[in-house]
This record gives sequence, structure tokens and C-alpha cells, in this order.
Amino acid sequence: MASGFCEDCSRLLEEFNFHLRKVCREFERKIKTIFRELCECTCFSDSPESSYLRRKRRRTRLSLNEESLQTLSRLSASEDIELQKTAAMFYLQLSHHLKSPLPDALLEPVMNLLLSSDLDVQKTISLSLVNLLVKNNELDAGVQMPSDSLTEW
Repeated sequence: MASGFCEDCSRLLEEFNFHLRKVCREFERKIKTIFRELCECTCFSDSPESSYLRRKRRRTRLSLNEESLQTLSRLSASEDIELQKTAAMFYLQLSHHLKSPLPDALLEPVMNLLLSSDLDVQKTISLSLVNLLVKNNELDAGVQMPSDSLTEW
């Protein structure tokens, strides 16, 4: 695989990628543990506000079909920051209403948004992922960076 880097730089980048993945996996585990413990705390017990929100969520249904998934993929892969913001906001909305585990197809555009050059897009998609972790809607395998992600930087 010709990367345009010398052997030493390629080795260092691979080592960096390995350590970054390790840190991300550990960070994900710690976040899950913290939020699970928070959810078990009596501070988060049933209150009138949480009952209202639960009833409101039951009435709200999001339909995800093949066309909407394709549109989301196009928005997240776009170089237009406003389109990326739209995709990130969709994920944020989805993270509030999704009742089942996140489908595999919905995770593919996430990396594009996490690697966006716009900080607001990164913050919004990160908040969406945290919401999904809190609600335990994450995939069993977790979100992992693709192996070619360093070449995109």
C-alpha cells in the first residue's frame, strides 16, 4: 500500500492509530459505566417531568427507511458544513427518540460527521452518541474508527 510516507512515518502513524483506538475503546467503556451508574441513582427516579417525557416519546415515532438512510449518508459525506449540521441534528433528534438498538446502517455516516472540519458538527454528533450510550442503544460491537481514517486527516 503506497501511502506517500517513509517507512518510519508509516510505522509511527500505525502506532498512533493503534493507541488512539485503544484509548477510544477504554473511554467508551468508562462513559458507559459512568452513565449506567448515574441511571441507577435515585436522583433519576420517576418524577412528573420524566413521566411526561416518557409519554411524549411514546407518541413520537421515527420512520427509518432505505431512502432516509441514503439521504443521511449523502448529507454526512457532503463537504457542505450546513448539510453536515443537518445530518448531525438528525442524529441528535434520533438519539432522543430511538427505542431500539441503533441499526448498523445508521453508524456508517457517524465517522464522516466526527471527522468534520466544523466543531459544531463534531459536538452535535458526539452529544448524539453520548445520548445513545446513556439510553443503552449502542451496538454490541461499539463504534470503531475505520482503518483508513488516518489518511483522511
